[in-house]
Amino acid sequence: MSTLLKATDIVSGYLNRPVLHGVSLELAAGEVLAFIGPNGHGKTTLLRTLSGFVPFRSGEFEFDGQRLEKASVHDRVGAGLVHVPQGDQLFAEMSVEENLLMGSYLLRDGGEINRRLDQVFTLFPKLKDRRGQMANGLSGGERRMVGIGRGLMADAKLLMLDEPSLGLAPLLIEQIYEALGALRAEGRSFLVVEENPSRLLNFADRFSLMDAGHIVWSGNAQEARASSNILKTYLGGH
Repeated sequence: MSTLLKATDIVSGYLNRPVLHGVSLELAAGEVLAFIGPNGHGKTTLLRTLSGFVPFRSGEFEFDGQRLEKASVHDRVGAGLVHVPQGDQLFAEMSVEENLLMGSYLLRDGGEINRRLDQVFTLFPKLKDRRGQMANGLSGGERRMVGIGRGLMADAKLLMLDEPSLGLAPLLIEQIYEALGALRAEGRSFLVVEENPSRLLNFADRFSLMDAGHIVWSGNAQEARASSNILKTYLGGH
């Protein structure tokens, strides 16, 4: 598989407080890489750095053959790097369809926009039923679907998902991961941070454990299951 994303020695943070300390990662096209670890140790900052919301202090970042560490958020989205943030961050006073269309703001081809919209409605039939409903009236699960759908409208080559199951009931989590599994089967690439990483054991190809802004362990799902410390501490095993 060809390399889609490669980041080397990333250092980034907020104001005078560094959060990431020399983080390196690589992701192949069609692969799913999951980041696990304690809250407040750099996982969300990593996604925000890759998507351009937190600036690189040092390090290199290549995505789909382009150097992007100095690129704008706009240019990164145009390259196919799409971040679905924790909490979804929808436009509350806009409808479901309007929120989805915001994901296609770089497109000018109406036919292609409609094709992508149909794909999202096929993946999440609930959203088709609620296409005219205001986002502030949606359930948590429906909001999560809209957030993911908006990322798909941007025709993402890589979807970076920050805790897609956060705060959802088990049935809704199953629905979200069923949809994500369908996208994975189509060859979609993901970088995922998850509140309950045990759900990723049947979804992710590889895991990286982040602690205090460093990657301290990496391995595949089989290796994660075989590591008693990883299972007990981060994957909910016993």
